[in-house]
Amino acid sequence: MSEKRFMVERRYEGRNQYLGAFGLGAVFITVGIISIIFAIFKIEFLGLRTWGFYLFIPAFFIIIGGISTFAKVKRLKREVLATLENYKNSRVNADDLAKELMMERPSLMRLLIDLRTDGSTKFRVDAKTGEIIFGEAFTPPAIEKEVATKEATGTVFCPQCGYRISADSAFCPNCGSSVQ
Repeated sequence: MSEKRFMVERRYEGRNQYLGAFGLGAVFITVGIISIIFAIFKIEFLGLRTWGFYLFIPAFFIIIGGISTFAKVKRLKREVLATLENYKNSRVNADDLAKELMMERPSLMRLLIDLRTDGSTKFRVDAKTGEIIFGEAFTPPAIEKEVATKEATGTVFCPQCGYRISADSAFCPNCGSSVQ
């Protein structure tokens, strides 16, 4: 398998990326059950009683895909946490860590933020260099009561996650995205 394809296989799209498959599978199963009820009571609605039960077939494969994605996400989290054991209380360049884990940087940062939210790891991002500092907790800045302009506060908002950051920062301290 080529490195690029492998990185696509290791793409992380958020903690609930498999829920859509389960939801769609549930819809197909529901329509299949309704078609069986229509067949029992001989109710005719869009011919559903004659063809609706066939929806159990794609529902099966959709749910299998959801289970597969769920397992992939769990495995990816375990692999990342195992790798992070090597970086306790140290700094690492996000791009270097992404290469080591064979992940795209945005996927890695999404996964790290989810792991931080779950309490599985502690880290913050250096706003000047973009390095990930493991072992240090990220504390979001206090939210100001009045909305002020950039000129008045000297701050901007991260285009990726929306955190208020210093205008002279090169990287967001929350998600590590470049803000320039």
